[in-house]
Amino acid sequence: MKDYLSINEFNNLYRTELFSLQTKDSKACLHGQINWPTSSEKGIPVVLMCPGSGLHNRDYLIGESNTNNDFVFLALAQELLNSGIAVARYDCRGVSSHRRDALLDEPEFILKKDLVFRERFVDSDIRCTVTPLSQYDDIFTIYEFLIQNSEILGISKVILLGHSEGGLNISRVIKNYKINPHGVILISPPVLSLTDIMRWQLYERYIKWLKMIPHSSSVITFEDIKNGYGKSPQAFIDNISKIIPYKGFWNYNDLDNFLEEGIVSFENQKAAALSHSDDEPWPAQAPFTQYSYSWWKQSFSDDTAPEFFNLKNTTFPVSVFLGEIDTQLDNEKQYSFYVENKRFFPNVEISLLAGVGHTLGLHALMGPVTDECMDKIVSSVLQISCAEE
Repeated sequence: MKDYLSINEFNNLYRTELFSLQTKDSKACLHGQINWPTSSEKGIPVVLMCPGSGLHNRDYLIGESNTNNDFVFLALAQELLNSGIAVARYDCRGVSSHRRDALLDEPEFILKKDLVFRERFVDSDIRCTVTPLSQYDDIFTIYEFLIQNSEILGISKVILLGHSEGGLNISRVIKNYKINPHGVILISPPVLSLTDIMRWQLYERYIKWLKMIPHSSSVITFEDIKNGYGKSPQAFIDNISKIIPYKGFWNYNDLDNFLEEGIVSFENQKAAALSHSDDEPWPAQAPFTQYSYSWWKQSFSDDTAPEFFNLKNTTFPVSVFLGEIDTQLDNEKQYSFYVENKRFFPNVEISLLAGVGHTLGLHALMGPVTDECMDKIVSSVLQISCAEE
């Protein structure tokens, strides 16, 4: 695994310009920074990085290796800057730092770091203004700033890069604002509808993973589960106790029952979600707000059109990376959709990468990104940056 600079080392090495931009709804201010390679001429490409779901700042901490590599956008920024590409990153609305901020290392916070993180670095009032619309509006605000100030900033073209929900928001800003970036890089974006993805995360994946455990006939024994659990994506996010068959085995009738129970659970959660108004804080009755309820409700929408159709017939190159062991997305199904509908996406290329997960790391959900996948991302950015407009 490569070694990357710390946040302070990074900011001391690369030329930095901070920005603060009023949001389109005038409810928040977007804070971020642009960095340039140590030796660069004017007129270089810039990559605008868009984070996925959660309370993230510009460095995008989503790894568990306890190294600087865990700051996925910080690490990727270094790779791009060292390849001659400028980088723009921003804090999500209402978030001003990350969970490894040195201020959280005080002894009295050892047992309540997450609580103190939310108290010190998350503005719940601003987070309540986060909606599906505001998320792609915020990307457009920064994109427009880069385009309008390209000569002053010394940049020639803008490439959008998003991870997970960040990729979804990029596709929505492209559809709704008809923008034409020089190119797009999407890492583990939702290709299908959010309703499809919610069904996958609530119940479909657990049934599929059980069936994937090697077994004979239509019976999955406890011995099968003990022998196969460690190779299942479920091992990354759940304890084995959740799938122990206390009668000694699961059969396919049990799995059919699980499916029926999952469908009922989805409908119950949908009814509960839709009972709230869009502007209520989500989660309801929680001590800290993460989004408005409109954000949560979109995952139970009756509109099941695949989100990837937002990129239908785009004229610029779009490069997509999916991980084969991703727990958040059914990438086998997502990739099949792409293959079946490829005629609608003449400038889109999707790569399904073996042995990596949602963040293109060895973990099925978390980072850091593997060196091989990092090289693939950078290579794709360089290829797009060299493409003619």
